[in-house]
Amino acid sequence: MSIILEELNSHLNITKSFIENCSDEIAKISDLLISTIQNGKKIILFGNGGSAADAQH
Repeated sequence: MSIILEELNSHLNITKSFIENCSDEIAKISDLLISTIQNGKKIILFGNGGSAADAQH
């Protein structure tokens, strides 16, 4: 069971670090995406494999 907790804690630490280091960039990108949609423009996403399936949603 400890290996599961170690992996979960590792994931949690990585997620916290991502939020701390990237929150400003995420907010800027979010504002840009919202502005793009509000101005009637398109946002086109693409990917390969599983990423392509995610981009279709």
